[in-house]
Amino acid sequence: MTVLNARYIMDPNVDPRAHVEIVYADKVEYAGGSGDTGWDDLQTWINAGNTVIAFEKVTTIEKGTPAWVASVRAS
Repeated sequence: MTVLNARYIMDPNVDPRAHVEIVYADKVEYAGGSGDTGWDDLQTWINAGNTVIAFEKVTTIEKGTPAWVASVRAS
């Protein structure tokens, strides 16, 4: 599957494990450890020259809503 975008969902400067939201066209996965799904796709996506979006504390859209899904797919 092709990754559309990815962003840190926890501050990587505070939490030693990289918690990343990986957005595909038809789903969103959350990776936070070496065994979690999405890491291989994410690494391929990064190797292609893409960058994980930085962590942001404030979010104004409730997660899981259609507006939120549209927002992360467009980021």
